[in-house]
Amino acid sequence: MTVESSTSDDFEAQLFNILGQRVLTSKASGSINISNFNAGVYLIRVISGASFVTKKIVID
Repeated sequence: MTVESSTSDDFEAQLFNILGQRVLTSKASGSINISNFNAGVYLIRVISGASFVTKKIVID
């Protein structure tokens, strides 16, 4: 599973487990591979410039 940006700009992704603990912080351009995480529900915050979005994702 990968997280992809809809723009070509660099972005930072922060992945949190369901307890609110940050389990990943990564800066990238394009995509980030998160397939090595255990199955479960996570929150991901993608920060690009001055804006950010937080989404719930489920890893099977």
